Amino acid sequence: MSTYFYLHMNFSQLRKDVLSIPNYFEQFGEPLRSSADEVKAYSVDSFKLMVTAFGRMTFINRLRYCYLGRSKAQVAYENALELMERDVLVPQPVGYIEQKIALKQAKSFLITCLVDYRPIAEVIKYLNPHKKNNLVTEFATFLHMLHSKGVFHTNLNMSNVLCKRVGLGFEFCLSDTIHIKFQPQTKNRVLKNMASMSISLDLYIAVVTEYALLTKQNPSEFFDRLLQCRNKAGKK
Repeated sequence: MSTYFYLHMNFSQLRKDVLSIPNYFEQFGEPLRSSADEVKAYSVDSFKLMVTAFGRMTFINRLRYCYLGRSKAQVAYENALELMERDVLVPQPVGYIEQKIALKQAKSFLITCLVDYRPIAEVIKYLNPHKKNNLVTEFATFLHMLHSKGVFHTNLNMSNVLCKRVGLGFEFCLSDTIHIKFQPQTKNRVLKNMASMSISLDLYIAVVTEYALLTKQNPSEFFDRLLQCRNKAGKK
């Protein structure tokens, strides 16, 4: 097995510990949250890190990532850097590791700083109706900000976006940086992105309504256009 790693210059002192991650990842404890990829915490001296292991790939994808493109970890790392350049809050990227076996991509690891944010899906369960409405309003504003900066998250759901209470409001953080497209904002791209969200119907209606009002659109007309877009994409 061959191993390649890249470490951000600000974390060069962690070189030895980062290189050991593939060997000890299974011993890091329970995953931080439920997701398609394993996410675990890892502490090194005064640094609290978050390690995401990407490994569930088909045979074809293993070959593709090895020969034709970047690993998932590299994509997530570079997207995180670009998001920071666009003033979008993400966990500080530390580096990434790639492993290959017999010329195939075996596994890759993204290392970031650990953040004290939780998925919206977890936070919203414990909010009263008033705070819940505030979160929905601020989430719609956050989506509008992403779109205005040319950031389109292609796997939007209540687990892929993190948040926490800050003062009387909420602050949002993108942890799933692999599903990001950087494109100029257009009405069609916004429509497709909003239509692709996977959230409960009541929250979806609330977020769409707030987004429409924020962008000076008629909520009913905007929702109808989104429904047409979702139907074309086969979403219920």
